[in-house]
Amino acid sequence: MSDMSKNTNLEIAVEIMAAKIAKMSREGYTAEDDKMKKLIDERNKMYIGEEDVIEKIITEYGPEIKKDYINIEGE
Repeated sequence: MSDMSKNTNLEIAVEIMAAKIAKMSREGYTAEDDKMKKLIDERNKMYIGEEDVIEKIITEYGPEIKKDYINIEGE
């Protein structure tokens, strides 16, 4: 994968992860909850460039977040 593609994927993953953490926070999760700890751990791995984590964020969390945004626009 080219550096440009890696950077693009990282930028996309950063936005998805920010939205996912914000969603969990709105749902009442705190930094002490196991689900939130897992997300924070994945976020940290994402920032150091672990490609498998970046891909997971895009493929697993991306569709969930996209669905949330589509629902907001459709209201």
